[in-house]
Amino acid sequence: MPPSPLRKRTRLIAWLGAAVVIGLDALIATPVGLPVLYFVPIVMAAMRLPRAELLLLALVCSAARIFFGPVGDPLSLARVTFTVGEDAQLVSNAVSTVVGYVGAGWLVVTLATQQRAIRALADETERDPLTGLANRRALELFQLEEAGRLASVLALDLDHFKRINDTHGHAAGDAVLREVARRLSPLVRQGDLVARVGGEEILVILKGAGDAVAHRVAQSACEAVRGAPVEVEGGSVDVTTSVGVAVGPLDDALLARADAALYAAKAAGRDRWVSDTSPA
Repeated sequence: MPPSPLRKRTRLIAWLGAAVVIGLDALIATPVGLPVLYFVPIVMAAMRLPRAELLLLALVCSAARIFFGPVGDPLSLARVTFTVGEDAQLVSNAVSTVVGYVGAGWLVVTLATQQRAIRALADETERDPLTGLANRRALELFQLEEAGRLASVLALDLDHFKRINDTHGHAAGDAVLREVARRLSPLVRQGDLVARVGGEEILVILKGAGDAVAHRVAQSACEAVRGAPVEVEGGSVDVTTSVGVAVGPLDDALLARADAALYAAKAAGRDRWVSDTSPA
């Protein structure tokens, strides 16, 4: 697999950064030198590049730090005169430099790997395994974060879903749910929520959205679901959805209002959306 554009940019910046720091270390002779700046390209490499390349970059930086250290720096093997008894100390300092830079890179890699694992685990516990949508746990966390703030809630229920399961089998029902999730996801903005909260029940929460946005998304949801038959094993099935819409401060009452509007949409003939008209 070819490297991603992000990895290519990281590689370029990390190696250019290392070259700049090495150049500065070679030209600027100060008692302190530039040891800290070497960590910048090393950390960048640790975040995005393969471990073998990280090791190579860290070794290059270590060699440069040892070789180009300023006059008087005990790490500068190129600028000191070896005397009897100093060899061991110089070698010890050189080894410490290598261990420090390589160890720093490896530490960042370890921490980044652990952080990705934690995020993946959290995502797994907050995702519906069938559709990839958020689940009830994610919904509860979202409600806690957005409690009391303006939101639009769309309660969706696939029409006659039991008939699909009974006629075509549960595998077909699963295929329908996955396809509906795929069609609904592009309708919301980043930061909004699309959650599967029941068998064929889906809840959409639009942060900070008023009636106009909610009605537009509800109409788009109906059109997206009915847009084309869903291919299942042995044929295809037509799918429609009923949608209940409620707008107001986000709380359990708002979800209940959206649910009531959903039942009104079903009572009115399904394959449509109905907006709750009770006061916010």
